[in-house]
Amino acid sequence: MSLAAVENYLSGGYDKIEGWISPHILRILAILSEEMNANGTSGGACEIGVYHGRFLIGLTYAVNGDRSLAIDIFDQQEFNIDYSGSSEKGLLDIFRDNASKYAKHPIGEINADSLSLSVTDGQEIVKNYGRFQIVSIDGGHEPEHVVNDYHFSEYIVHPGGAIVIDDILSPAWPGVMEGVSTLFL
Repeated sequence: MSLAAVENYLSGGYDKIEGWISPHILRILAILSEEMNANGTSGGACEIGVYHGRFLIGLTYAVNGDRSLAIDIFDQQEFNIDYSGSSEKGLLDIFRDNASKYAKHPIGEINADSLSLSVTDGQEIVKNYGRFQIVSIDGGHEPEHVVNDYHFSEYIVHPGGAIVIDDILSPAWPGVMEGVSTLFL
């Protein structure tokens, strides 16, 4: 069911939303989600760093939950210390418009730098959304963001769920691999 839903998104809204995610990644995560469902792992999707929402909106079709969450600095580009994504204005409005048109279910928002999120914020997220089946990390590309975002994601992901880290092998963002390496040390 998840894969069929993702295919519908790929033939519909996917091409209308700006972003850099491969359709194959969404297909793989849909298949993974189906396996998680069979093993009792449920929940929505959460993404840290959403840009226009192309990936997160696709994840709403892959997961079996009906509550998803976007965490991003959106228009607070002064927190974009690695200049990833875009410095364009109106990112929150663009995301909201895309989510309202193309997402499987409503997506909540937290407009903040993920480094500012606390344990209390994580508890509030779990209270309001439940734990997530898939959490995507695509926010700041510096090592401290990656490490912070991973530890935060560990708290909000469902046991048996997946944490996905974007740009891990990108030569443009070596800080992501440095952050992942730090986690494994």
